[in-house]
Amino acid sequence: METGNKIPRLCLSAVIPIGACKNEALTWKIMVRAFRIRIKNGESIEDIAEDYPALTTDDLEAIKEELEK
Repeated sequence: METGNKIPRLCLSAVIPIGACKNEALTWKIMVRAFRIRIKNGESIEDIAEDYPALTTDDLEAIKEELEK
């Protein structure tokens, strides 16, 4: 597992399942932030999505929309 500013390659949905968290909005913000950081570090959305198999196509589309804001 890496340290520093990089998000570990541990699937957040394994730690905080989307929909299972009492604060789903916070979970969503964490996911979007993880994507932003990893994109900034040169990864593609498709590569990042492979690390989050629990995300649906609708989830990924919503993340893409959020990243475009």
